[in-house]
Amino acid sequence: MGRNIFQTKLSLFITGFFAAGLLVVFGINMLVEKSLINRYTSNITDVGRFFSTNVANSITVQDEYSLRMFARDMSSGDGVLYCIIYDDKDKILAQSASSLKKKSVVPGDEELKIPIVIMGEKFGKIVIGYSLKKEKKRIAEIKKYIISGYLISASILWAYLIFFPNTLTLFMSKLSGSQDAGLEKRNYFRVAVELSAEISTSDKECISGQIKDISLGGISLNCAKELPSSAVYDISFDWKGEKFNLKSEVVRRTPPDKPSNYGIIFTEMNIWDRNKLSALLNKKSK
Repeated sequence: MGRNIFQTKLSLFITGFFAAGLLVVFGINMLVEKSLINRYTSNITDVGRFFSTNVANSITVQDEYSLRMFARDMSSGDGVLYCIIYDDKDKILAQSASSLKKKSVVPGDEELKIPIVIMGEKFGKIVIGYSLKKEKKRIAEIKKYIISGYLISASILWAYLIFFPNTLTLFMSKLSGSQDAGLEKRNYFRVAVELSAEISTSDKECISGQIKDISLGGISLNCAKELPSSAVYDISFDWKGEKFNLKSEVVRRTPPDKPSNYGIIFTEMNIWDRNKLSALLNKKSK
């Protein structure tokens, strides 16, 4: 029962983690799109306002040639479709050649209207048509890179969890407030054995012990020498011709006041060792 509950929590954690990642990616994509479109529109607006100041001067001196040049230059901007200059009665004073072909604003196209101010009073407007298609194509490329980056990262993490499943199991055990969940809560079925083991410490000391039972999560080990808790050990043993050398950690000692029996969890196990150990456990339990 405890094992099923733990596995359910583990599945929910993994599902929630990747779902949260997708939400973050979606949010980043939305922010990128909004930011780039706003910046692009702002740039066109700034250029349009600059032109409106010069257009006002040309209108004042009735320089029609300059007005036509302003309309032409404005329409040559990146993504700009056309430019039309109106007076205060909506009469066209000048327009770009592209505006003559304009029929209507289609989806993906936008219009920007900037007032022309002369002597503090509004005198006409500049209408600038521009397309977001090119910018949206660029945004789509950026989104593709963001999604690809997430998928690659998620794949690497998923592969890590497959090859080192005990890492996440240990993390979830500690997250739930039980470092020895693999032993005390019996998240893995265990079988009784009599196996000799060699325990290597961080300072290369080699200690002998006897494995009394074993599971995919860890072992119960008899050892005459004291093994400090929370230290990381390399435990080596042979079982029916299969050799194992696993990173481990002591989480329990019985009795607590002297060396005797230790509850030990495996902190790292690659997929090959896991498969070998699982097969041996299944054979032994039948």
